[in-house]
Amino acid sequence: MVEFFKTGILTGFRQWRIALMVYGFQLLLAATLGVQVFHVLEASIGNSLELDKLLGNYDHTVISDLFNVHGASISPLLGQLRWLVLIYFVFSIFINGGLLYAVVHDKRSGLAFWKGGALYYFRFLRLGLFFLLITGIISALIWLPFLGFFMNSVEYFSSEKISVWLLCTVLSLYLLILGFLFVWSLVARIKIIGENSRIWPAIKSGLGWALRRYFPSTLLVVLFFGLHILLFFFYWMVYDSSLASIFWLVFFVLVQQGVAFLRVLVRVMVFGGVRALYAPAGGIQGDQKPPSG
Repeated sequence: MVEFFKTGILTGFRQWRIALMVYGFQLLLAATLGVQVFHVLEASIGNSLELDKLLGNYDHTVISDLFNVHGASISPLLGQLRWLVLIYFVFSIFINGGLLYAVVHDKRSGLAFWKGGALYYFRFLRLGLFFLLITGIISALIWLPFLGFFMNSVEYFSSEKISVWLLCTVLSLYLLILGFLFVWSLVARIKIIGENSRIWPAIKSGLGWALRRYFPSTLLVVLFFGLHILLFFFYWMVYDSSLASIFWLVFFVLVQQGVAFLRVLVRVMVFGGVRALYAPAGGIQGDQKPPSG
């Protein structure tokens, strides 16, 4: 398992140019909303000293006043946010397809990224909608009964610790299921790219492989998830320090963008690690155009 983890890390560092390209692409998408938010806040409460209270921690009073006084300016931005989420979902299909294509074929050029994203876009879009539906169904089956039970029974618990442990148990189970779905979908995409497979055979074969290799694949995903956790803690350590001076605040912005790039790099590492664990016996069949269906 450590060998596949190392392989994934090396794959990520080999593909750093493509990861940097994806980071820039995502930054442009986020900037479309971020610039509008900046102008709205600057025009409304940009000169207010109340914003300083949000630097240290969350202040509900400041947030409430912001929405009550300037709600008419912020509401259109919230309306645009749902469209931004939809647009990101559409573009993420292309991004992940291009990244995975470069990993599977071990190509490190920007041309490979754009080619892979375009070549498999519509097939991966259908695949993404399928797994989005599966995720929604499973989420409803887990959380709706749990929330109904929790809301009706929490007053009968002898201690709040029971509520916390119950929530942690259900959340852990849910995360394990999401990890399984992630591996399943990733292997299905690897089969489509690497073995020129059709969608439904890839889904069926990916499910069988994910079930057979559940424990090593889950452990591998957990290891890479641990890298995300380390990045998160590092981010918040720098955030606390950035409140001390303007210099640290500028440094924090730089670190924030560096962490965003590293998150893309970790995603490539996950692709490389699972690809190495899967290692199809048939090998890679080249850059053929995938069959329809």
